[in-house]
Amino acid sequence: MFSIAYLLRDSGVMIATIFCFVLFSSFVGYLTFRYTFEGFTVFKTPSSSFYNMYILLTTANFPDVMLPAYNANRLSCLFFIFYLIFGLYFIQNLLLATIFNNYKQRIESKIVDKKESRAELIESYFDSFDIEKKGYLDLKEAK
Repeated sequence: MFSIAYLLRDSGVMIATIFCFVLFSSFVGYLTFRYTFEGFTVFKTPSSSFYNMYILLTTANFPDVMLPAYNANRLSCLFFIFYLIFGLYFIQNLLLATIFNNYKQRIESKIVDKKESRAELIESYFDSFDIEKKGYLDLKEAK
């Protein structure tokens, strides 16, 4: 659960960017297709257009969102193609890169912390045998 919380905290800017992109695109789609068949089926309200544009971005059931507009007017398909290209191949790849970079930084910081604690443990163990605090062990202390 902590790793998911760290993931959401570190990737919050990219998640907000994706949310704003989908919100902006759904608003543009709502205004563009408002008086068409696509507007009556997919873009009825701003909230339903946001939901359908989110479905389109996830490619879970995207033909139901895109194909009615394509059948009515082939140029309206450019809106959806631009949305998918920009969303899938640019924004979501940036999100993946952000998640990977943050994960890598967390792992590297854990490695550094582990090395530091290991060095401190070895030093304290050495100091327990170095009775006179000379910085080295003589033969008697080493035995």
